[in-house]
Amino acid sequence: MEMNRIKCIIKEKKGSSFPLAVAVAFALVFIMCGTYEYMRLMIIASGVRDAVVR
Repeated sequence: MEMNRIKCIIKEKKGSSFPLAVAVAFALVFIMCGTYEYMRLMIIASGVRDAVVR
């Protein structure tokens, strides 16, 4: 049911799919920022771990 609603919104030509596109873009940016922050913290943690071991 939800997929039919999304398909209907995308097929409309009245510009109502614009908020959906913005929401998808924000979701992708949010996911990428979270991933990059996790990778950055892992790099810092490995550097600290290496400094403590030596």
